[in-house]
Order: sequence, then C-alpha cells, then structure tokens
Amino acid sequence: MCAVGALDELAGAALVGLVEANAPAATLGALKVLGNVFDKLASGDFAKFGTLKASAQALQAKLLSLTGGARALIALGFEADDAAGTYMWPDHDASAAASRAAAVRVVLRDLETLHAAIAAVGDSNSPAVATAAVKLMGTYLSNLLAQPTEERRRIGGSNKALHARILSAHGGAALLAASGFVLSPATDTSGQPNTYICAAPIVSVSLAFSLLARAGDVWAAMADEQAAAGRGGGTG
Repeated sequence: MCAVGALDELAGAALVGLVEANAPAATLGALKVLGNVFDKLASGDFAKFGTLKASAQALQAKLLSLTGGARALIALGFEADDAAGTYMWPDHDASAAASRAAAVRVVLRDLETLHAAIAAVGDSNSPAVATAAVKLMGTYLSNLLAQPTEERRRIGGSNKALHARILSAHGGAALLAASGFVLSPATDTSGQPNTYICAAPIVSVSLAFSLLARAGDVWAAMADEQAAAGRGGGTG
C-alpha cells in the first residue's frame, strides 16, 4: 500500500481514469504493460528503454489504444513527442523508475485480487445476491471517498447490512478484504469487537471503487467465457 500511496495526485487520477473507462480485462493488461515499461527503466539502461515508439504493436494494442492509456503514461512521467511519434522518459533516474514500477505492480496486484473476488461472487451466487453484495461494497467505498474520516474507514462486525448482503454471500468475505477492509483484532481502540478497518490510501480506495462499478463487465466477460466452454454460471 505504501508504494501506491507514493503516487502523486496526477498519476493516481490517471490510473483511476483508466479503470473507469475501459473493460476490466483490458485495464489489467494495460497495467501489466506499464509495469514492464518501468521495470525496464529501473535497469538504468535509458538509451535502450528510455524512448517508446507510439507505433510499437504491443504498446499500441494494450495501452495507447485504450481510453486514458496515453494519459496514464504521461502522468507517470513520460513526455510525448508527437512529431517523432515517441514517448520519452526525461528523468535519467533509475530509482524514480523503480518507484513507479513498484507502485504500478501494487495497483495491478490489488486490482487482480479484487477482479477475482468480483468474479467469484458472480459465479457462486444468484445475480440478485451478487449484485447486492457489490452494490453495498461500492456504497462503503463511495462513503469513504466522500468523507475520508476514521469513522468511514470502519465497519462494525455486527453491522446487519454487512452480514445480510456481503458476508452471507459466497465469496463475500474475500470481496470485503479485496476492497480494502480487513478484520481487526478482537477489540480495537474504539472498543468495538470485530471491526473491519480500511487502512488503504485514498487512491487505492478510488481504484477499488472504480473496478467495483464495472462488476457487470466482469460478469459479462465471465459469462461469455463460460458459454464458450459450454457451461453456465451464477450471473450468466
């Protein structure tokens, strides 16, 4: 989480925009490309990896063709040279590149975990139950984004809606954890038993909320895969 928290506001907003504007699978693919780009820069070989050709097939197909793909690349530190058709890394600092690589890798890991949790909830429950679980999870995150206080970072373990709509669903506990809420020790500093606490930085909360908002796309893609494989699914 620290690596993600190190992202500046511009870079964080660009990654959130990438999640909001594209199909989840495409977003995950774009983040893998970004991670690879910065991993190579972290080697310090700027002559070889410091300039990206916009026409490069993989870069174009998996990142630049996506809505917000170029914006994310620029927000993370690259400069566009439209005349040359390239993106250049102007800062010959391997440690800066390594920091970007670490942040992107954490974002990718967290979103892959949440994507898997959303898919599991959709596959293991009726559409109504799956939708209710994701909707309430989104409400918790939306409330936290609107009012990022300690109170909004806590969900009481005895919360009736939490149990009825999320924890009672198959895979609901994993969805809650993947969204950033982790069960505290038996009692916390407020004296509440079994409180779920979100300690994630706000950018991580925004990313999770944006992916939850595209749960329907996750389930639709999963239904297509299951249909192709000849079996039905919970939300299909």
